[in-house]
Amino acid sequence: MPTPNSYSTVVGTPSDPTGGLTLVERYLEKAYLAEREFQTPLANSAYGSKYNLPKMAGQYVKFTRRQKLRQPEVAKDTTDPLSYAALAYTQINVPVEFINDHTGITTQTQMTSWIDLAKDFKDLAFESLQRYLNRAVQAAFVMGRAQPGYRNSSGATVGINDGTYPNFWAYPEATVTLYGTSFTFQTPTRAYANGKGSFGGMTANDYLTMDDFRKLRVNLSARGAQKIDGKYVAVISEAVQADLERDKEYFDVVKRQQGDKNTMFKGQVADYAGFRFVVDDEPWILAVGTDNVLDLTGQLHVCQVFGQDAFGYLRLGGENAGRPSFKVQDISTTGKVLTLGYMVPFQSMILNTNWCYTLVGAVRNGEAYATPGLT
Repeated sequence: MPTPNSYSTVVGTPSDPTGGLTLVERYLEKAYLAEREFQTPLANSAYGSKYNLPKMAGQYVKFTRRQKLRQPEVAKDTTDPLSYAALAYTQINVPVEFINDHTGITTQTQMTSWIDLAKDFKDLAFESLQRYLNRAVQAAFVMGRAQPGYRNSSGATVGINDGTYPNFWAYPEATVTLYGTSFTFQTPTRAYANGKGSFGGMTANDYLTMDDFRKLRVNLSARGAQKIDGKYVAVISEAVQADLERDKEYFDVVKRQQGDKNTMFKGQVADYAGFRFVVDDEPWILAVGTDNVLDLTGQLHVCQVFGQDAFGYLRLGGENAGRPSFKVQDISTTGKVLTLGYMVPFQSMILNTNWCYTLVGAVRNGEAYATPGLT
């Protein structure tokens, strides 16, 4: 019986007529595989206030809030009140800072590669910025402001508080000197699951329950926090939601609202117990016994609980930090290297500590977050 032609019998290469599998070929699928998407509800969110620093008008903004006046007295026939009502104000100074990044692409690669590297950098940079801005607001809730992280020439950080290349999101720097002026960023009150009074008392078994959120709702209302469409907001992780679903009524509400398309914000999962619950795909996580430091392998998840305008963003000239303008240029004498980069002004800050809380509690299932984060 003759041998049929097959993948293994049809051979021949330019250098060897008897070698190589001629019928074996590779097809390149140019469409990318599906990628993870991130819900970043705290990044440039409508939950916060947006303030503008005009260009060429200074480096920081002084915000002023009026204090409430005392209550009046019942008038007497012959005398006025014996003291004058005092007008009082509080002020907050908030500096603008800049965030930036860049990449380099050889011109030959850009002109011949089937991948448009410049386009991919821009697409991924928008996503990276949103994740960074979300982390910056989380850091404001946890520690007022985090010490900026910096990478060395190899693209790596060195330590939690290294003098030159510190890790990202690891060390509190709520008080910082910029532009020759000292600024102090406010931090909201901390609340802990299971009635614990301090971070040091937290264990891996202090799980969050709906009662923890109800207590904060009452506190926010007593402090006069403004509601958002009649509710306060609780930004939680998927792991926290899984624990809250042990409350059957909450679980039923989540199932009932899953098909509701009239949600106000991306990531919103349920309205329940006076709260609008919103899931954050990258929660701030702490390890038991180690405060402040972002630790994706930790067991304690941080929730942000707040009313309208409890935190805010500072922009320069109305520029949206989440949508930068890219600078593209040649940096070599022959034009062999193309660089793309951006630098955008931004600041996130707590504006009213009475209108927000940072709620910390353990979760039963947190393994899904033990993945590489934004570093």
